[in-house]
Amino acid sequence: MALAISALTACGLALGPTAEPAPTLTRLSIQVTASISGRVWHDLCALPLGEQVFPVPFSPGCVPLADSTYQANGQAEPGEPGLTGLRIVLGEGACPGTPRSVLTSGEDGVFSFVSLAPGHYRVSVDANAPQNSAILGAGRWTEPASSGLMAAASREVVVAPEEHAAAKDFGWDMRQLPTPEPGSATTTPVATPAGCTDRAAFVEDVTLPDGSPVVAGETFRKVWRLRNAGTCSWTPAYSVVFSSGKRMGGASVIPLATTVQPGGTSDVGVDLIAPTVRGTSRGYWLLRNDRGLLFGLPDTGVSPIRVEVAVVGAGTTVTGGWKGEYYPNRDLRGAPALSRRDLAIDFSWDNGSPDSALPADGFSARWTGTTRFDQAIYRVHVVVDDGARLWVDGNLLIDAWSTGSSREITQDLGLTRGEHTLCLEYFEGRGRASVRLFWEKPRASSFPDWKGEYWPNADLSAAPSLTRNDARIDFDWGPQAPASGVPSDRFSVRWTRAVAFPSGIYRFSLRADDGVRLWIDDVRVIDEWHTSDGSTVYTVERSLTGADTLRAEYYDGGGQAQVQVRWELLPITLTPTPTETLAPTDTLTPTATETP
Repeated sequence: MALAISALTACGLALGPTAEPAPTLTRLSIQVTASISGRVWHDLCALPLGEQVFPVPFSPGCVPLADSTYQANGQAEPGEPGLTGLRIVLGEGACPGTPRSVLTSGEDGVFSFVSLAPGHYRVSVDANAPQNSAILGAGRWTEPASSGLMAAASREVVVAPEEHAAAKDFGWDMRQLPTPEPGSATTTPVATPAGCTDRAAFVEDVTLPDGSPVVAGETFRKVWRLRNAGTCSWTPAYSVVFSSGKRMGGASVIPLATTVQPGGTSDVGVDLIAPTVRGTSRGYWLLRNDRGLLFGLPDTGVSPIRVEVAVVGAGTTVTGGWKGEYYPNRDLRGAPALSRRDLAIDFSWDNGSPDSALPADGFSARWTGTTRFDQAIYRVHVVVDDGARLWVDGNLLIDAWSTGSSREITQDLGLTRGEHTLCLEYFEGRGRASVRLFWEKPRASSFPDWKGEYWPNADLSAAPSLTRNDARIDFDWGPQAPASGVPSDRFSVRWTRAVAFPSGIYRFSLRADDGVRLWIDDVRVIDEWHTSDGSTVYTVERSLTGADTLRAEYYDGGGQAQVQVRWELLPITLTPTPTETLAPTDTLTPTATETP
């Protein structure tokens, strides 16, 4: 009992007011070792027209050169695509460095060198390498700017322990693309013929800040709060338009709903569908005025607003991500040594630790979060090495708090529609460390055993608040509620199922605190609908053959709650049959034959 109370308090259901210990260290992402990442992109002097890219004036993309020509400005802007398939080399040490590894730029030109020891590195891209020249053609590097006309561009990077050195980008200006007419370069914002200026300023993310988790394939809504930072009024003839990145099923053009005066703010939203591929997805959007000209945020005047989400699998995350608290001991004692936001509980640290603040052996963690569920039966899976326990709305669902190799524990859980709180606790003893939590919703019509319908009243009235599959009717809930969303007192349940009985005589036994009754093929055979202490067993015997429908109903009037329904096939007892005594055989007398 002491253990249960301790764990209950730990999962946010303290018996009295307590102060939450302040974490000693805060992290926003999972970074076990140092890494270097970036993007190689096509730096355009004139943005192309296409199905997913809207025209933008030349001014933000071009800068004049001394020979009266133009080149791209070295800034990654909306619509400028990443260059996939380029050979990128990582060297160790200062220039020229000792070659360490080679990789190829991925989708949208992104690359990432991971699992690096702290130290001095050099990242380079050679335009003359055969793999690269076929993609880049004639042109020049615009970022880093110091590379000038050299064929190879490189960046020196020094990374510290646990550091993620991002945005180590390379921009390439292809010479064969058209350039604007001389004199057209400018850095002023877009202006309408009336002389006023269009410009937006980002205020905040109303929904889904950058990095928010979304479930693969599910719909979500992104809303930005923008301020009219220009001198023109935004009217419903203005709109938000998709610019570049991943569109995620959003509309190409979204008209503004109301007029926004200069200095005013507006909430602008777009309905999207999360990609099916896990990982980070980004989409960029611009505003368009009533003359068809695009504008955006300050600096260049056409910087986009964006949506950035972390796509995770179904049944792995909670609203806003998991609050993870990590302890340098195996029993969650004291203040956590590390607090951070985890998108999903899906870790395999092998023989290492989650962070340098924690030991490789003998640490523990607690994750808490709240998310919305449908009314359904969920199958919950915990895969763990060593121990874990899971609480749902303060009720202990899975208890595997012991050392052991990697194993999977599953448990079916019936939930009502709405928000529910989950708390997973974990400890690592020694050796390998891993933990994973996910849940799935079986088909709504799947009730392989008893279909249990639970009412928040004692008379099965109105609609049930919970429907789930119960493997058997054998419950002793004590003073507790049978499930989240059902009260601990004055509730009722109806169970139904079909059973194929081999021919025979069956004895049904029912016990309950309080009332219980039983139907067989819609014939009520037991009716004990009254208060009871559960000490009396009610029985009935019936001869059954083939498929029959059973229905059991139960109510709790208060206090303790228990119910049990069982049946058994009775053995056939044969009654000895008396042996008949044979009568003596009569001697036949010959019949006289009549003489003619």
